[in-house]
Amino acid sequence: MGKITIEVDIRQIEKAIEKLSPEDQRKLEEKLWRLQMENIVRKMRRFARENKITERQIKKLCEEVRQELYEEKIKGGG
Repeated sequence: MGKITIEVDIRQIEKAIEKLSPEDQRKLEEKLWRLQMENIVRKMRRFARENKITERQIKKLCEEVRQELYEEKIKGGG
């Protein structure tokens, strides 16, 4: 199958979106949000696959954060 390249002026897209009903604009926003979230999740999963972390490393990080929070609490007097 061949590849097609289309040049689009972003202002044309913006004008077309402005002409949509509020309901259609809301649907478009929801779809864009969903696509962005799917992209983020895909990137996170790829990162997790490529950067394995052991349970020991997770426990160490948790202990470090707990210690930092404890020290902040002590300094704050609470």
